[in-house]
Amino acid sequence: MRAILRRGERVGRRHRYGLVLLATAVALVLGSLAAFAVHRTAETWRGWWNDPRARRLRLAAAASALAPVLLGLAVVARPLRALGADPVAFLVRRFYSQERLAATFVNDPSRPLPLAVSR
Repeated sequence: MRAILRRGERVGRRHRYGLVLLATAVALVLGSLAAFAVHRTAETWRGWWNDPRARRLRLAAAASALAPVLLGLAVVARPLRALGADPVAFLVRRFYSQERLAATFVNDPSRPLPLAVSR
């Protein structure tokens, strides 16, 4: 009789801890799936961020957004230049630089090939 009762206790304990183990396993699986999803999302965004076309679009968007600021600085450029400050030149060098734009075309696989000249 004691053996039967002991066996029943073990089964009861195993069942009770089995639910804890099952919940732990489910939590670990869901955690690993979340980590995988976050990693893949970060890798995708990193690829998009480093894409030359996206860099050109960001440069163009920044230049477009700063056009009103450039206009305002151009209006007050003469008094500011008298004080020794030239914010227009800084803004143009920083956000409207042709060198920065040209750097996005280096090693760009989406760049069109130059046309061959036929004779």
